[in-house]
Amino acid sequence: MADAIEPKHYVTRENAKVFPRLRGKQLLAEDFFDEGTKGFRTKEDSGIYDFVIGNAPWGDGSIKPEPKTEAAKTEKKKPELTKAQVWAKKYQWPVPNYDIGPVFFGKAAALVNDSGRVAMVQTASILYWRDGRAAELRKRLFNSFTFDEITNLSALRRDMFAEAIGPACVAVFGKQKPQPNTTLYYFTPKPTRSLAKKPRARQPTQIFTVEPQDISTLTHREAAEDAMVWPVLALGGPRDLNLIRRLDNLPNLAKLEKAGLAKMRMGVIPGNQNKEVLELRGKRYFDAQQFPADVFLQLDADTVPTQAQIRVDTGHGIKELGAFKSPQLLIKQSFSTESGRFRAVIVKSSDPEWGVICKKTYFSVRDLSPQSSYIQSACLVYNSLFATYFLGLTSSRIGHYITEALSEELVTVPLPQGSPDISTLNSFDAVDAVARKLFALTLADWQLVEDFLHHTLPDALRKTPGPSRHPTGRGTGDSGSEPEISEYLKTFIRVIKATFGKDKSIAATIYTEPDATRLPVRMVTIHLDWPGKPRLTIEPIEADGLLDQLAKLHSDQFRNKSSAASGDGLGFQRVAFFFHPNREANARAMNFTIVKPDECRYWTRSMGMRDADQLTNAILKASERKRGNTHDPANIQ
Repeated sequence: MADAIEPKHYVTRENAKVFPRLRGKQLLAEDFFDEGTKGFRTKEDSGIYDFVIGNAPWGDGSIKPEPKTEAAKTEKKKPELTKAQVWAKKYQWPVPNYDIGPVFFGKAAALVNDSGRVAMVQTASILYWRDGRAAELRKRLFNSFTFDEITNLSALRRDMFAEAIGPACVAVFGKQKPQPNTTLYYFTPKPTRSLAKKPRARQPTQIFTVEPQDISTLTHREAAEDAMVWPVLALGGPRDLNLIRRLDNLPNLAKLEKAGLAKMRMGVIPGNQNKEVLELRGKRYFDAQQFPADVFLQLDADTVPTQAQIRVDTGHGIKELGAFKSPQLLIKQSFSTESGRFRAVIVKSSDPEWGVICKKTYFSVRDLSPQSSYIQSACLVYNSLFATYFLGLTSSRIGHYITEALSEELVTVPLPQGSPDISTLNSFDAVDAVARKLFALTLADWQLVEDFLHHTLPDALRKTPGPSRHPTGRGTGDSGSEPEISEYLKTFIRVIKATFGKDKSIAATIYTEPDATRLPVRMVTIHLDWPGKPRLTIEPIEADGLLDQLAKLHSDQFRNKSSAASGDGLGFQRVAFFFHPNREANARAMNFTIVKPDECRYWTRSMGMRDADQLTNAILKASERKRGNTHDPANIQ
């Protein structure tokens, strides 16, 4: 309410105050975790509020006491715990990374009543942290409280908060204990990057859109126990999540290190170069920004110059150097946006012990297995498109604001069983073909990979509209058909037939404008159980007034609108699905019409899978309801 009134109007011309005096009453300059402040006491004030709303502070180390002054540093007295630390210790609240932010959830839940709600802006790191305390925190949150929704603002990090360092999220929940299968909404809005109609047209910078593919539902059990759901569903869909889960059971470098089959470490940090690492004197030091252009899957260590001294940053503690020894694999920690790939090479060294030393932008792996088979497999996978797909979906950074993966994320890429012979591979296409075969990826799986790398990931990283925002082609395919929508529909039909049977008569119609006029939407119809209907037809829109109605549908319903009076803020992009029957050859056929914006990203093969899955689920649920309603006359045979 205060935000809607300019400060100069807080007091009217009659010198009457708009708001009653709040300072010292409901506006308190006190520590939220001070158990001596009335209104903040966990037990005495339990359940007194209908709502607890806030933008609480957060940050690594923020729960700790303020740093000592120079004078205080001479004292040996141990600093007292902060009030938040005392509260967290008393109520056994997990505190990952010493971050005070999530502790506010626990205290707020104690103060709200049984039917009330806590709504709070918090660090999105609670969704991405992987360590043990983070897992413990998510279990505490989602097993203790019923969440209505989580809105992940990571993709809007710089757009909403220009000076923000860490990504944020918004959580809304009540204090009631949930059932494990109770669902919550997970919203992952993206910046609006609309194509300008004029070269110099001013682009809005404060409009954010929740699109249908940005909305997921997950159970509280998944939220509590599966760390993958949060990053994967931020950019992908249910099929991506199922694929990631399926492959996550395979070996990876992190598991190999834990089993004693590999040693790993990030490269050295040059920094101020005030400290020499004596053990590395005279060793070969690879400090190039990229692997040489003539290097594919193998790097000859003898081409890397030796360095008399390797100096690192003063604060860089180096204990384990075994990861730089042979047999060795080097992995570039960031992927190339030009090639869409990470890069990795096996180091071949004439030195009987050492490989090469690398700087921090690379990651070094030493294979301790008898046949050195693991780095062969890893070299193949990290050069494949699959690695970018996997890390793009599971990383807390890639796809949000940086192309470099954290070391602990980089080592989670699945590795296929077996030891591939990579000596015969001479192209990235060959690498992809072998990786796809070893992972046993189906056509549908690989289409998910390709669409993510061609549409989703580039669109997330771009600051301006990319190809995925372009209109769909019309009659420009090799066969004169609509290229994007034809592939969308072929995929859609394949999914439906895979569920209900290949013998089902399913066809589709693409509707096009009859002249040069281009609508801002596209419309297709799926014909269910229509024998004799050609599988795919393209028809001009000829019905009277339909063109105008589609344009009006876009204007009134599809164009995302902000709830703010200024036109800025959060908007929702709608799409339309219609069921409508008709009779053909004395038989009843059901039709399913889809109307969506005319942008390529709405008509990809992966979107065809998602939309077909939604239709399939709707049909199956309707069938279950019909079977369960024994009193429905329609069920009487």
